[in-house]
Amino acid sequence: MPGAQQADMERQGIAQVRYQIAGQREVVVLSFDSMYDYQATISLEVTQGQNFFGHMEELLETLSTDESMQAFHKHGAVMWHGILEPGSFFYVPMGHWVVERTLNTTCVCGMRTAVLESSPQAFSGWKRLREAHESMAGSDTALGKFWTTVNQFMA
Repeated sequence: MPGAQQADMERQGIAQVRYQIAGQREVVVLSFDSMYDYQATISLEVTQGQNFFGHMEELLETLSTDESMQAFHKHGAVMWHGILEPGSFFYVPMGHWVVERTLNTTCVCGMRTAVLESSPQAFSGWKRLREAHESMAGSDTALGKFWTTVNQFMA
């Protein structure tokens, strides 16, 4: 859908390699660690009954202007921004959030595959994402069970 926007963690928080086949897509990749640390500086707290993804959506909404993204960056946030053209590869590390939108009126098509990283830096960001999710949703969710399985491969 031309002009469509999406903001979410990348496929269960696992690292991804993407290949852009057709169309243009603007992408911002945000470190979960940076997002989680930043919420304290803007006094964003979990509201009664709010789930993890609702809370993260609220946090992303606070970053919807150029000014707020600049403040986030000045806070020391880890983030990347780019335009994907056909033939582009792009990598999303574990524990990162992706905000993307299609450009122009072209159809966008691409492929992606999951990658299990073994570096301590990659694992620590994903672990913090997992812990934050489990503190709000528990570990008995479908995502929690999936992450338990991934964690066994990472250990």
